[in-house]
Amino acid sequence: MRRKSSLILLVAAVFCVALAPLLREFVFPKMVARALSGEDAYRVVVLDATDATLLGAPEGPGKARITAIQTIRPDAKASKDGTVVWDLNLAVLDSTGKVVTQLPERYAFEAAGQIPRNCCGESIDGAPAAHTGLAYKWPFFTGKRDYNYYDSQAHSANVIAYKGTAKRDGLQTYRFEQEVPWMKVPMPKQLPGGLDPIAVEKQGMQLWYTATRRMWVEPVTGIPVYLEETRTEELRTSPPADDPNARPVVTKVFEGTFKPRPEWSQKLIADAKDQSKKLRAVHDTVPLALLVTGVVLFLIAVALQFIADRKSRPTPQPTTTPKTADTPDTPTRVSAPDPAHPH
Repeated sequence: MRRKSSLILLVAAVFCVALAPLLREFVFPKMVARALSGEDAYRVVVLDATDATLLGAPEGPGKARITAIQTIRPDAKASKDGTVVWDLNLAVLDSTGKVVTQLPERYAFEAAGQIPRNCCGESIDGAPAAHTGLAYKWPFFTGKRDYNYYDSQAHSANVIAYKGTAKRDGLQTYRFEQEVPWMKVPMPKQLPGGLDPIAVEKQGMQLWYTATRRMWVEPVTGIPVYLEETRTEELRTSPPADDPNARPVVTKVFEGTFKPRPEWSQKLIADAKDQSKKLRAVHDTVPLALLVTGVVLFLIAVALQFIADRKSRPTPQPTTTPKTADTPDTPTRVSAPDPAHPH
């Protein structure tokens, strides 16, 4: 019975030890891919910029209140084989609620590592695009190091540097900062102030852009729970080539700092706290518990086998010298008669 029990425990131990790495290598990637491509990944974040400058804003330069609405909508049908596809849109509204510009985007990435896949009709503002680096979603178990982060306005990735840890509403986060240098960017299909992008380009004007981005990322889930983004956009004319002293004509399109509304940031923090517990369970707690259980079961199986082996050994019997025909019997001693009492 002990032999049978030890064999069962040994099989169970091997199963637990083998299952532990499988949870990380197979179950975890499939779980996160399903989560990122499902309805639960749909997200809306609202950001405000106060005392901003917006071309055509009724308040005037430096006094405008601007709202940016970032929407993430997963495409479950296009997401497959570990690839997640998101349709995004960034809409900018003035204080009257009018949409003055927006930037639609389609983004495909590998679920577990957040590596761009450059497939599935990736685009920005209707034009094909090839994302590089990170974008929107940070890796699970984000490291304390620098990354390349993609800027959809600039159509390029720049270094976003790790700046240390910080707590937001009791949640431990990693803080990152990125400087996007001045660069000429593609003209959007919609410009503030009622400007016609085609007519603006025909006049020889170009759109220039720079930004400073600060992000607080919950490292387990890779969710950015807070963001501050200062950006400046200008329309510039190219100075005449034959006049070295001429300067370009500059028209300020936008200048301001976006920050998420408190209620939206609190929702992101709550989501990160909830998801981090589930991810740690699948990635760390359960595999470790399986390994410990496997080791304990193995030790019990060895102990039961040892006991069974001892019980099955024959009990040693005491050894005796066998009697043979040539061995004389021991003579019986007879007492000599007492001379004082003759018979």
